[in-house]
Amino acid sequence: MATLKNSSQLTLPVQLPELAQFSLFVPGPNEMAVNYIRELDTHSFQHTAIVGSDGAGKTHFLSAMTDMVHNRGDVAMYVPLEAVRHQSPALLEGLEEAQLLALDNIDAVTSNAEWSVALFALINRFMDRQEGHLLWSSKVPARSMQIVLPDLQSRLQAATQFKLAPLDDNEKIQALKLHLKSRGLILNDDVAEFLLGRLSRGMHGLMQTVDALDQASMREQRRLTLPFVKQVLNL
Repeated sequence: MATLKNSSQLTLPVQLPELAQFSLFVPGPNEMAVNYIRELDTHSFQHTAIVGSDGAGKTHFLSAMTDMVHNRGDVAMYVPLEAVRHQSPALLEGLEEAQLLALDNIDAVTSNAEWSVALFALINRFMDRQEGHLLWSSKVPARSMQIVLPDLQSRLQAATQFKLAPLDDNEKIQALKLHLKSRGLILNDDVAEFLLGRLSRGMHGLMQTVDALDQASMREQRRLTLPFVKQVLNL
């Protein structure tokens, strides 16, 4: 579970994506932005936005940041807003105590009045404390979001914004190999190129393929040969 590590430990009904660490994150054209955000000093207030289309790596990046801050012994929280948007926004109360608060897909809740008020109050609490890193992601910049509270739009537009560019095919192959290697599997170049040519090239779909190949390989105790991959994926 994603938790706030303090004396009155708070647990949210959310979980970090499996294997979402920076060791498995291929920055590609986003290396400068990623390095900048990773090195921010959270002893002063930081407010950062990560914008990108589906499959650009926003969720991986936010959860990897949470994992990194948590592992260095600081308070860290990851909240996937699209997954919890039907719950009460009261779950945001107290989260300004985190050294890092990562709000994934903030645009999933900004068209809701109750959530907008809660987010506005949360940002104000961060600003009052002048400490910690508020990091959020969205598909579009704040100025293009559907936000029912103008004051919230102003607050979100004040964030330092970075746009994640999609990986090219070679970088996607690198990501596939890296994720499969972390599970003890070797993916040859010819098989990787075959996969990119036949499957959806979005990273979310490719990671689902990684899961399917991992499970099939474990079940049948077989290497990732081209015939085996074709059989597993019905290609």
